[in-house]
Amino acid sequence: MDRSNELKYRLQVCQIPVMPAFDAVSDQCRRRFDPPPLVRLYITDQHGIEKEAPLYDASYVLHCSLWSDDGTKDRNLMLEGNRKTGVLIGSLVSSPKLQRDAKGKMGCFFSFPDLSCRVDGRYRLKFTFMGPTVDAQFAILAEVMSNILQSQKWDLSLANA
Repeated sequence: MDRSNELKYRLQVCQIPVMPAFDAVSDQCRRRFDPPPLVRLYITDQHGIEKEAPLYDASYVLHCSLWSDDGTKDRNLMLEGNRKTGVLIGSLVSSPKLQRDAKGKMGCFFSFPDLSCRVDGRYRLKFTFMGPTVDAQFAILAEVMSNILQSQKWDLSLANA
């Protein structure tokens, strides 16, 4: 049974990350998002009634990627010499976790506690919720983008002087 036909999925970025400062001296330095991104999944039936049962199936995942500030261009790779390297560092995929929200209501959440970025500029994080369908293919079931995030270069050698 293809649950994507019966159920509607909606994502909400409920913990807004702040883009970290970018170390101009060491491009390899990890700057974590603080607080880390936290995304909540809402599930409703075809009549718009919210389903209380959270997803426990680990085959459903949420993927995080980096996009331009207008949300039109994928910014996940950068050119470093003759090779392309990833811009986001850390776990880019999260499995669903059952936990309570700030009001004590149980919900299905995805977290990215070790996510960091290697470039400065204005960006958005895009979260893509995926899961299996009847024919054993993976389908995109919902997507959401964060607000615009902005990082700034700072010189660590000057800060320690």
